[in-house]
Amino acid sequence: MADVVESHDEHRKFMRRAFQLAQEALDNNEVPVGCVFTYNGVEVGYGRNEVNCTKNPTAHAEMVALGRMQSEIPNIRKILHHLILYVTLEPCVMCASGLYELGISKIVYGAANERFGGIKSVGNSLKYNLGESNIEIVDSVDADQSIALLKSFYAKQNPFVAEEKRKVKKRRMNEEYMSLSRVFRFVVPMAPMKTGSYLLSRDDGRNRDSMYYVVSVGVVAIGVTFAAIPAYRIFCERTSFGGLTQVAKDFDKIANMKKVEERLIRVQFNSDVPSSMRWEFKPQQYEMYVHPGETALAFYTARNPTDRPIIGISSYNLTPFQAAYYFNKIQCFCFEEQILNPGEQVDLPVFFYIDPDYANDPVLENLDNILLSYTFFEAKSGLQLPSPFDPNSSQDVQRKMSSNLLDARADK
Repeated sequence: MADVVESHDEHRKFMRRAFQLAQEALDNNEVPVGCVFTYNGVEVGYGRNEVNCTKNPTAHAEMVALGRMQSEIPNIRKILHHLILYVTLEPCVMCASGLYELGISKIVYGAANERFGGIKSVGNSLKYNLGESNIEIVDSVDADQSIALLKSFYAKQNPFVAEEKRKVKKRRMNEEYMSLSRVFRFVVPMAPMKTGSYLLSRDDGRNRDSMYYVVSVGVVAIGVTFAAIPAYRIFCERTSFGGLTQVAKDFDKIANMKKVEERLIRVQFNSDVPSSMRWEFKPQQYEMYVHPGETALAFYTARNPTDRPIIGISSYNLTPFQAAYYFNKIQCFCFEEQILNPGEQVDLPVFFYIDPDYANDPVLENLDNILLSYTFFEAKSGLQLPSPFDPNSSQDVQRKMSSNLLDARADK
């Protein structure tokens, strides 16, 4: 019993330090997450979110702390398996995967990260107790304090990101509905009020029912219009239809999959923007070699050289289409609005893996080259992303990729 109380007090002690760092992040307009690493009951590393100030989307608290420890502690690998992490919010998929690979001894966190948490919320905590890792998980330590910090952050509005798309859509739908109501109020002629018997006539009731029917059809049509694009995107991501890659959600499979050493796939990266989009957008690497069953991290860079803020949204495509079924994105920036202020530049990560079954598909037996292409568009009302079924799009991508490779080799 005494050991339990002592352990609980120790958790509280280091969580207080992590919350101090989270408050520091909040004061600097960062998502309020802080963390501390300990070794034999002594703090050896610390960090807080620095995504906005560094313009680095991977600068989460855990990654910042690990980077600091690597530069400050000689032979850090010798103590990795004895480290304990105290963090105010459940680590995201990216951070959780990294911690799992490092094999630290324990993770203690506050509130659950319901949308992105890689341990319990969208991941499976059982994997941490299997194999050689055997990482102990302690959750919900001072979770209320973590939630309160997050509420404070979102209450004051993050100045670095655009308003959520769903809020914009809801406001637009409300405005369109009100406009439609005003049109019917002033355009549809009112029946002349001659006598009381006229107001009670059956014809007037039928006209009113017809008007309600027309309004209902219009509202349903607007709803279907808003639902069509996300529904189509979900269908393509689930089935890899039209060269759209799948979204990886089976984190047990990711943790336990075996690398196919005898097969090496060249993944090439392409970027493009239409003439109406003023951003500079390019991959940081034009190609990399990946084994099936191996996770990989690539980056694109986007920059706004104009004198006005621009909101962009990207689509992606994989060539050849047959390989899309085996190409899985763990984290990606596609189909999400990104706002860049004048002169601002950001690095955009793509965390992915190729399914080990790629090596067993007879159709792909002689196919060792994959092209992943992203196109950024300016997010405007009425925007229609290009169809992945247009064969001309694939040809344009191939020509653009060849041009990029030639330019890169010329620079060298």
